[in-house]
Amino acid sequence: MTGEHHPALEHWRANVGHAVSLDVSPPLDECPDALDVLCWNVAIGKGRLRERLETLLHMRPATRPLVALVQEAFRSDESVPDAHASAHHGGQAPRNAREDIVDVARALGLSLRYEPSMRNGKHRSDRGNAILSTVAFEQSHPILLPYVRQRRTAIVAKLAGTCGNLWFGTAHLDTRGAHQPHPPARPDSRAFGGGRAVQARALADSVIAASGEDADVIVAGDLNSYLGLRDPAVRVLIQRGFHHAERLGRWRHTFHGPINLMLDHVLFRPGSRMKAVQVRRLDEGFDREKRVFGSDHHPLLATVTFRE
Repeated sequence: MTGEHHPALEHWRANVGHAVSLDVSPPLDECPDALDVLCWNVAIGKGRLRERLETLLHMRPATRPLVALVQEAFRSDESVPDAHASAHHGGQAPRNAREDIVDVARALGLSLRYEPSMRNGKHRSDRGNAILSTVAFEQSHPILLPYVRQRRTAIVAKLAGTCGNLWFGTAHLDTRGAHQPHPPARPDSRAFGGGRAVQARALADSVIAASGEDADVIVAGDLNSYLGLRDPAVRVLIQRGFHHAERLGRWRHTFHGPINLMLDHVLFRPGSRMKAVQVRRLDEGFDREKRVFGSDHHPLLATVTFRE
């Protein structure tokens, strides 16, 4: 697809640090009956991810895997350039303490794949997507999405062990705008959500190409889907064979802002073993608060069950 190598993307890339891979968890030695998946936009590290993961790790049986698909993960280390090279950054410099995704993974003994998308203003840090897991990764791939307004990278990873072809992906799509192909060409669509639809199509195609047609796949993230389940990005993923996880409860939004919106989704593409995926929204007290465990997004917790 055109757009992956837009010249502007090189400037965005020059402002961020290296990808991070940590392998500290063991592979699966047997197939579980079920596993849990946390999907959460942690608001550039303001969400209390470590706290949520510690709670989930304490509640689950020791043999039940946990995978966390995280958007707007925060990272600060020496691989991030000391000075930003250009204006190609996310435009927000942290003013208070943030949870570093690498520190969280190390503290909890979780395997990690982190791919930076953009720098946080002038601050020597970046943000991007991350996958954390109580199970080792057999392989993983970054996915550079077509250029719309900002550099957006997704990740897809396969769990290691004896549980078939089981993959997980996390993504955070652009908020608005049309796809900017290179060389310049007529945009794919100037309709509402057209840029996100192009990114969603590239995401789906890349995930399927990496995992194979027969894989069991969970893809989750912040799709910035202003139209909720009817948003063009969501509809593209459905057209590519992904299904909505069954929602438990009557919640109708995942994001708190001037207007509460359904931006976050858990979708799955069943292969030979995946039976069902159910998702619930995690709340903190009353749903009228602006922050939920420190973020402006609710965490989503999905349970994946498998056939025998």
